[in-house]
Amino acid sequence: MNITKRGNSYQIEIALGFDSNGKRQRQFITYNPDPSMTPKQAKQAAYNYGIEVENKLKRGGSMKYDSITFNQFAEMYFTEHAPTLKEYTVKQYKDIYERRFKPYFGNMKLKNISALDIRQWLTKMARSDRSGTLKENSKGVYFRTLSSMLGVAFRWELIDENPCSRVRTPRSKHSTVKALQQSEFDKLFSKIDSYPDPRAVLLIYLLTATGIREGEAAGLKWQDIDYENRTIRIEREAVYIPKIGLRITSPKSANSIREVCIPELLCDKLKAYKAIQDKDIADRSGIYKDEGYIITQFNGSPVHASTIREWTKKVFDFCEVPYVTVHGLRHTYASLLIANGVDPRTTADQLGHSTPSLCLNVYANPQNAAKRKAGDLIGNIMGGKYQ
Repeated sequence: MNITKRGNSYQIEIALGFDSNGKRQRQFITYNPDPSMTPKQAKQAAYNYGIEVENKLKRGGSMKYDSITFNQFAEMYFTEHAPTLKEYTVKQYKDIYERRFKPYFGNMKLKNISALDIRQWLTKMARSDRSGTLKENSKGVYFRTLSSMLGVAFRWELIDENPCSRVRTPRSKHSTVKALQQSEFDKLFSKIDSYPDPRAVLLIYLLTATGIREGEAAGLKWQDIDYENRTIRIEREAVYIPKIGLRITSPKSANSIREVCIPELLCDKLKAYKAIQDKDIADRSGIYKDEGYIITQFNGSPVHASTIREWTKKVFDFCEVPYVTVHGLRHTYASLLIANGVDPRTTADQLGHSTPSLCLNVYANPQNAAKRKAGDLIGNIMGGKYQ
């Protein structure tokens, strides 16, 4: 490798051996040092850059994309990689790119983005947020999205490493999700059958008896019910994408595709509701498009998540039970199973998680009855030992 100073820049000549005809192969690179460097620092920086380029070329790399900017990479990313992602994820990534990445990283050379740049971006983003303080959870989402995109750039060999790997991920604060206690659960089901809307009643039975997500509930079809084996097959979900509309997609992960065992009570409720729905379909033959969904809008289309939340709130108000979100019902399901002796592995499988740890750490809200049982148990042990 030869380095020659040319004015304010350096020309780097890299020898790449000989071709099949015996002709010497060389690559010439121009390096422009930071003007604030001393002559000695600039020469050393040029040498370091030359070594980096030489190693890259000898590994079979290319200098073709060395000048690509983050914006140019983003265009490639959304053209080439985005089709492998879920539609909702692509929409979310594009929104984050436009609002959070483009203004800061857009015109930077992709290969020049450093861990320090990313740390400064996180700090500046928090300071410029309109509310004055950007939530750590949001910072975490933006950071993980950037890391995901730069991870693709690394796999495509556009950069030598993902600089996000050298930055500590912003801590996400897990907000406590309220779950029903056993007494509240009992009160809910002592009154729910008197609620006038059978769709909402069946919805609550589905959510509480299975722990499924709201999108999974909206995507359920009658063909997914196996009455003989008392299972529900989860293989699709309804997702609303802003500015696009409702979409039916596969569940959020491979583990989310599953069979959930259900109680005989839910089977009976489903059969009774099917008769009601069949009558509704006959009465609305002119406007009802039957696509086999269980919980539907007036015209047979899948319900939106906002509708599910609205129905849930109304049912809870009617039953005079403290309101918990649909996600809170998922927590209730997990905590009741674990409090009543179901092992974490089985509970995780029912919920669609790959490991029991998430189920225990996030979903298993403590039940008061189980806590009292634990307190009595340790008292009995101590009493027996120290009498």
